[in-house]
Amino acid sequence: MSTFEAVSQALGVLEGVAVTEPLLDFYRRATDRMLLVSGRLKLGDVYGGFYDRDFESPILKS
Repeated sequence: MSTFEAVSQALGVLEGVAVTEPLLDFYRRATDRMLLVSGRLKLGDVYGGFYDRDFESPILKS
């Protein structure tokens, strides 16, 4: 578990699920995109998917 995840979970205990869910969603999206760019995750496996505008990046074009 990363520090960000731990803090998100702690805030969830203190403030509730409404605080935790968006933080963990952001973390998962950011982590998956970093793994994609580094070549350690396939495009179809990225959490949250992609919008058409995301394919305009030269990094993601094959």
